[in-house]
Amino acid sequence: MIHTPPPADRSMVITRTLNAPRPMVWKVLTDPRHVPFFWGPDGFSTTVHEMDVRVGGTWRYTMHGWGQDFENWIRYRTVQAPALLEYEHGGDDPDHCLFNASIRLEEVGTDKTQVTLTMILQSAEDLAEKRKMGAEAGGNQTLARLEQRVLFADRDLGITRILDVPRALVWKAWTSPEHLKQWWCPRPWATKEVRMDLRAGGEFYTRMEGPDGGVSDNPGIYLLVEEGKRLVFTNTMAPGFRPVAPGFLAFTADITFEDHLGGTRYTARAMHLDAAGASSHAEMGFYDGWSTAIDQLVEAAKGWG
Repeated sequence: MIHTPPPADRSMVITRTLNAPRPMVWKVLTDPRHVPFFWGPDGFSTTVHEMDVRVGGTWRYTMHGWGQDFENWIRYRTVQAPALLEYEHGGDDPDHCLFNASIRLEEVGTDKTQVTLTMILQSAEDLAEKRKMGAEAGGNQTLARLEQRVLFADRDLGITRILDVPRALVWKAWTSPEHLKQWWCPRPWATKEVRMDLRAGGEFYTRMEGPDGGVSDNPGIYLLVEEGKRLVFTNTMAPGFRPVAPGFLAFTADITFEDHLGGTRYTARAMHLDAAGASSHAEMGFYDGWSTAIDQLVEAAKGWG
């Protein structure tokens, strides 16, 4: 499908060398838990609906940006781990391919990977239109964002979603003790106590109880409070920025809130000291637990009006 070299009059080729081993770059490119954090130009995010990385498999996703949603599909034609992906790329019409593309990964040194993104359009006119729309700049930005993601991919866990409730209500859910109690931990567990001092160095404490009598105490502090936009907190410090050894797995959480089509683009990232910590957190149920809590947040917020 991808010619070597590609036809110059209707091809766009973007290359970047990443300071990361090829297997890690491949993992990030093909894992739907990583993809939403880098795929697309600056200021965009991606919701993955399906990602079946095999020959004949389909990746369906929605890109969110410029105050709009853009539907996309990719159908894989070549999958050679960890070196090559070739695919067809379409938009709203599931039967119409807009262009062919490939992503090639080559080892260029110790723990370095050259990533080459190639797009082959149907005509020179289509290529000119893509460039006019900013596709080349967007491709370069995507690879730059990919580089940032692979640097921390083994230490960061994260979820990004579009929530169909206004940002003001999502912010309220995070910054009011009584509202946080309604959704903070997956049922049948319940949040019984919350203490919030919404300022850098202020306390953020929750206590959760399970139906079998189990208790989870979660002390910590806020590192950053940006009204309506961002919260950063950690369990590695006590109020006043006093370092502590957390009883639970150590991590720092970064939560961001952005307006999107009357709803909220919501991103939660849990950062760990090392890969072992991130792996342990994932095994404890980070993705299922935090996703369920987000669903409960949306359910509760719709009742607040």
